[in-house]
Amino acid sequence: MSNTVCIVGLGYMGLPMAAIIANKGIKVIGYDLNEKKVESINRGECPFDEKGMPEIVKCAVEENGMIAQNSLPKANTYIISVPTPVKNRKCDLTYVTQACEEISQICDNGSLVIIESTIRPNTCKNVVSKVFKEVNKEVLIAHCPERAIPGNTIHELTENDRIIGGLCEKSTQASYDLYKMFINGKIHLTDATTAECCKLMENTYRDVNIALANEFAEVLEDIDVNPWEAIGLANMHPRVNILSPGPGVGGHCIAIDPWFLTEGSDKAKMITIAREINDNRPFIIVDKVKELATSAGDKIGILGVAYKKDVDDCRETPATTIIKALGDSGFKVRCSDPYAINYEYELADQAEMINWADVLVIVTDHTVYQGLSFDKPVVDTRNIL
Repeated sequence: MSNTVCIVGLGYMGLPMAAIIANKGIKVIGYDLNEKKVESINRGECPFDEKGMPEIVKCAVEENGMIAQNSLPKANTYIISVPTPVKNRKCDLTYVTQACEEISQICDNGSLVIIESTIRPNTCKNVVSKVFKEVNKEVLIAHCPERAIPGNTIHELTENDRIIGGLCEKSTQASYDLYKMFINGKIHLTDATTAECCKLMENTYRDVNIALANEFAEVLEDIDVNPWEAIGLANMHPRVNILSPGPGVGGHCIAIDPWFLTEGSDKAKMITIAREINDNRPFIIVDKVKELATSAGDKIGILGVAYKKDVDDCRETPATTIIKALGDSGFKVRCSDPYAINYEYELADQAEMINWADVLVIVTDHTVYQGLSFDKPVVDTRNIL
């Protein structure tokens, strides 16, 4: 068990972390309940599409002894990277709590437990620490929120500045001693609750700015002004940087994290309004589609279901809301995506779908869609045509 790090949850962030740490010569065991994922990792394969991942996973397994398994191993350090979905506008800590409970049954006193999952303020202090106290385990607890984005995960996990906040100075220092071995960016030390808030503030900032862009689009379209042109010109001001409007917000962070910050507070007015604007955006797109379909026909083809360009990640994608709303309204809907693999709706061949559809909707701004031309109505939610 000497100097062993266990990564709990081998998803889009957990697996890259595991491989990066293993390739620094540290013994790493990955733990995940998905048997197929564990098997593919142990073959040196990456179970999802991410630039550079096949190479570093193969190296970690074949050259540096990283293994994955379906049972929780004994380790000195546990890094928890499990989902924290939103439920009724609140942070669902079920997976984090379950992971801590499992760890508490086998860990030794003095073990280090780092939460990388995004969590609501005071989770480390009021939830995580309580799990270990209930079984009389004295462990070091810290929060080090991930800062990375699909499509550039490996670079951002190692090169971005990181924030580490522990429940005590010893837990903060122990986490720093580990992370400095593979982080090239600066590491900023604080307390656990501040670290929790920083992550939520970062994504809330982006959500509010996207909401502003989406609201600009609605206002300008009502007066027949092209919002993308107007925003582009406004951004020529040296102190203005308006984001681009779109079909809504997706991904594992921006569409979820702001709600964690609003829990238990009646002061979060702007945050709440921004979330509501962005959550409503897919329905505005649906209304545009309905207008075109009145004369064109009821067969709707969706181009792109990933939440952002040139990746396979479909978590919280606005495409799902658009597809469901159109289907509920009686439209026939098909979708395609050159990157997506595991999606809740069947993915059609792109050319076949385009020929079939009466109206097309570009939801994701994949590079391969740029420069395309169509002989039928198109709702271009990203302005890439």
